[in-house]
Amino acid sequence: MKKVLSAIVLSLYTATAWSQPGGVRIPIAVPDFRVLSSEVSESEVQAIQELLANALSNEPIFNVLERKQVTEMFNEVAFQIMTPGAMDTGISQKLMGARALLIGSVGTLYGRTVITTRLVDLETGLILFANNIYASDSEIAASIATLVNQIREKGFEMTEKPTEEDIAAQVKAGNFGESKRLADIYLRSNPDSASVRAVYPTIVAGLADEYFRQAQGHLKRKLFDEARSRINQALALKIDERFYAFREKIDTTEEDWEFRQAVIETRRNEELARRAAGVTSAWDVMGSWYDDLDAEGAHIGVTYEPLVDKAGLTVNLEEGVWGGEMFWLKALGTDPDATRLLNWMTYAGASALYIPEAAGASIIASAYLSPLFAQSVRLVNVVLTTGLDVGASLRYGGEQTLAGANWSAAATGGAMVCVSIKALKRLGLYVAAKATYSYYPDDTPRSGPSVRLSSGLSF
Repeated sequence: MKKVLSAIVLSLYTATAWSQPGGVRIPIAVPDFRVLSSEVSESEVQAIQELLANALSNEPIFNVLERKQVTEMFNEVAFQIMTPGAMDTGISQKLMGARALLIGSVGTLYGRTVITTRLVDLETGLILFANNIYASDSEIAASIATLVNQIREKGFEMTEKPTEEDIAAQVKAGNFGESKRLADIYLRSNPDSASVRAVYPTIVAGLADEYFRQAQGHLKRKLFDEARSRINQALALKIDERFYAFREKIDTTEEDWEFRQAVIETRRNEELARRAAGVTSAWDVMGSWYDDLDAEGAHIGVTYEPLVDKAGLTVNLEEGVWGGEMFWLKALGTDPDATRLLNWMTYAGASALYIPEAAGASIIASAYLSPLFAQSVRLVNVVLTTGLDVGASLRYGGEQTLAGANWSAAATGGAMVCVSIKALKRLGLYVAAKATYSYYPDDTPRSGPSVRLSSGLSF
């Protein structure tokens, strides 16, 4: 423990100083900390206390009183301070005009240092906050720096005089954390305020929902401890079935994540052991090949559109036109993984068809997009993808439209089925069928369904 004290001193003394508006300084008394363990020497406890006192002295909001005289005074009134109940009105004066009192102790638990502190407002006799530091030697510096920041924040509260209007403004703005802080400060001096107590349930409910949203964000980033801390804070403010269910979800999600990580680590270690031994089995080769395959990739090939009888909705495969087709498949989701069995997908593509007609050849160019309605299934190295899409097409040349133009545009909607056979990662062959309904607002006789069949390479 002694070997980290110099590091703690350096950390605390290099903290950036803060200037309190208006020059308000709070006299704070820090009597000797109690020693709760024989494993901690008196000199180590005094060193920790000196570090705390010096760090507080560097905060412009505080005036730290001389420790020896404070300790002598504190010993006379310690029983009243440590015991619940009313405090004698002369306590602040006996402690040389102190406004705040920091009481602490140092001990050990399971080989780690435990530093407990309580900050007392001597004007009201209220304990503003209690803090427990449970840290290893290497963590003490950061823990003490955090403690000083917390004491400083509570010091700000001692100088603040919020009004009911301030609280109402924060509630209206939806700043429930700040409104609760101001309401707590206000109610210490005005416990019978009807207006603040009337709005307090709204503040608590809003802050609980805010903690809930923060917990959801932490869980998405796999920050399980932070998510659990936030949902516990929400439950402390408001009993809600959603919060209990989400806390269970955190536990199950963490268990699943840890299990997957353990499996991955086990496989990695087994693979490293085999490589170290120079052993590579056929199953390893197959497994590595299988794990590398995914459902994503570009697809490019030729396309054939057979003639469709729009009246009878029949397809004549012997008559049709040829062209080219290209589309791209991409996995969706908050944690996309195109190597999984099932994947939500998106796809986008374009095609061009050459149509020889008696009145002259024409070209139809089409583009389409499926942003949310596609799904892929991978079985070994075969990937089946289905989806719905929307798009547009442009026809140029051939017979003129009803209005006499040699081009026309259409809005399209359709569906696609694609089967890819992967040989290596995304490389492979594919066949696809796409059904489309085209609507030409300026050339309605051309509106109707069509079918395209395409085949080519995926990569």
